Amino acid sequence: GRCGAFAQLTGQYDSALYYHHQSVLLYKKYNDRIGLALANNYLGITYKEMGSLDIAYRHFQKSNDLYKELGILNRIASSSFNMGNVLLLKGRYHEALQIYLEAKKNYEKVDDNRGIAQCYGSMGDLYLQMKNYTAAKENLNEALRLGKQLQLKRDIALDLQSLAKVFEAENNFDSALVYYNEALQLWIK
Repeated sequence: GRCGAFAQLTGQYDSALYYHHQSVLLYKKYNDRIGLALANNYLGITYKEMGSLDIAYRHFQKSNDLYKELGILNRIASSSFNMGNVLLLKGRYHEALQIYLEAKKNYEKVDDNRGIAQCYGSMGDLYLQMKNYTAAKENLNEALRLGKQLQLKRDIALDLQSLAKVFEAENNFDSALVYYNEALQLWIK
């Protein structure tokens, strides 16, 4: 798992896939269902980064199914969230929204405010893609509020960028520039 995760972080996707697939074989051999779910999640992340969205979705789904069997709510939420991200990239917005809402509900049950904030941020991005700018701003502002509360610098910068894109789409360039500048200042720090 760790070798695959490191290879993935450094952009060595072939090596990452090799290590993740080896992990799957080992976890199957020892009937380690938690490890198997985790390895499938890592495979999903790697395939998503490589642009193989259908394969990524299948691995996230396997991970999600295993976590559901095991009843591990925070992992159910994170694998659902990953599935939603793939659907968003594929333009399947209504399906992605339903999955984000399911993930948010599960994050709320385990008091994972970072997960909740990320769901709001992704739903904001989704609504931006759907040109529902009011809903986009509502969700992104909630993500921003939680991000600031939790001091999630990277998430705050991403949410500010997304808000800037919403204002830009509304031809409100002055507000867009303010949010782009705020995001830039966070990225620089």
